[in-house]
Amino acid sequence: MSFVANAKIFGGKVNTITLTRPAAGQQVTVSSVNGATFVVDFSANQITLEKADTALVFSFEDGGSINVADFYTYVQDKEDILVL
Repeated sequence: MSFVANAKIFGGKVNTITLTRPAAGQQVTVSSVNGATFVVDFSANQITLEKADTALVFSFEDGGSINVADFYTYVQDKEDILVL
Protein backbone atom coordinates (compact mmCIF):
# COMPACT_ATOMS: atom_id res chain seq x y z
CA MET A 1 0.00 0.00 0.00
CA SER A 2 1.08 3.56 -0.46
CA PHE A 3 -0.22 6.98 0.25
CA VAL A 4 0.46 10.33 -1.30
CA ALA A 5 0.76 13.57 0.64
CA ASN A 6 0.70 16.79 -1.35
CA ALA A 7 2.76 15.31 -4.20
CA LYS A 8 4.33 17.80 -6.55
CA ILE A 9 6.80 17.33 -9.35
CA PHE A 10 10.08 19.23 -9.08
CA GLY A 11 12.12 19.25 -12.28
CA GLY A 12 10.38 16.08 -13.49
CA LYS A 13 11.02 14.19 -10.24
CA VAL A 14 8.85 13.52 -7.23
CA ASN A 15 10.46 13.59 -3.78
CA THR A 16 9.79 10.13 -2.34
CA ILE A 17 10.08 9.18 1.32
CA THR A 18 9.78 5.46 2.06
CA LEU A 19 8.39 4.50 5.45
CA THR A 20 9.33 1.05 6.72
CA ARG A 21 7.77 -0.71 9.66
CA PRO A 22 9.78 -0.13 12.86
CA ALA A 23 10.78 -2.91 15.24
CA ALA A 24 8.40 -3.79 18.07
CA GLY A 25 8.39 -0.96 20.62
CA GLN A 26 10.55 1.32 18.45
CA GLN A 27 9.41 4.93 17.88
CA VAL A 28 10.72 6.52 14.69
CA THR A 29 10.40 10.18 13.67
CA VAL A 30 10.61 11.16 10.00
CA SER A 31 10.76 14.76 8.83
CA SER A 32 8.13 15.77 6.34
CA VAL A 33 9.20 17.55 3.15
CA ASN A 34 6.98 19.94 1.25
CA GLY A 35 5.80 18.26 -1.92
CA ALA A 36 6.91 14.76 -0.89
CA THR A 37 5.31 11.47 -1.80
CA PHE A 38 5.28 8.94 1.03
CA VAL A 39 5.43 5.24 0.21
CA VAL A 40 4.85 2.66 2.93
CA ASP A 41 5.93 -0.99 2.93
CA PHE A 42 3.17 -2.22 5.25
CA SER A 43 -0.53 -2.82 4.88
CA ALA A 44 -3.11 -0.26 5.95
CA ASN A 45 -4.77 -2.90 8.15
CA GLN A 46 -1.59 -3.09 10.29
CA ILE A 47 -1.77 0.52 11.47
CA THR A 48 -3.80 3.05 13.38
CA LEU A 49 -3.50 6.64 12.15
CA GLU A 50 -3.61 9.62 14.45
CA LYS A 51 -3.05 13.36 14.21
CA ALA A 52 -0.79 14.75 16.96
CA ASP A 53 -0.44 18.53 16.56
CA THR A 54 1.08 18.83 13.07
CA ALA A 55 2.36 15.24 12.95
CA LEU A 56 0.79 12.16 11.37
CA VAL A 57 1.41 9.11 13.55
CA PHE A 58 1.30 5.50 12.36
CA SER A 59 0.91 3.14 15.34
CA PHE A 60 1.36 -0.63 15.24
CA GLU A 61 -0.12 -3.19 17.65
CA ASP A 62 3.37 -4.23 18.81
CA GLY A 63 4.12 -0.73 20.16
CA GLY A 64 6.12 0.48 17.17
CA SER A 65 5.25 3.85 15.67
CA ILE A 66 6.24 6.28 12.94
CA ASN A 67 5.79 10.00 13.58
CA VAL A 68 5.79 12.03 10.35
CA ALA A 69 6.73 15.42 11.79
CA ASP A 70 5.07 18.52 10.29
CA PHE A 71 2.91 16.42 7.95
CA TYR A 72 -0.11 18.69 8.45
CA THR A 73 2.01 21.82 8.13
CA TYR A 74 2.54 21.02 4.45
CA VAL A 75 -0.89 19.63 3.60
CA GLN A 76 -3.16 22.32 5.02
CA ASP A 77 -6.05 23.23 2.74
CA LYS A 78 -5.33 20.34 0.38
CA GLU A 79 -7.86 17.81 -0.86
CA ASP A 80 -7.26 14.07 -1.30
CA ILE A 81 -4.01 14.17 0.63
CA LEU A 82 -4.21 10.66 1.99
CA VAL A 83 -4.85 7.58 -0.15
CA LEU A 84 -4.55 4.16 1.45
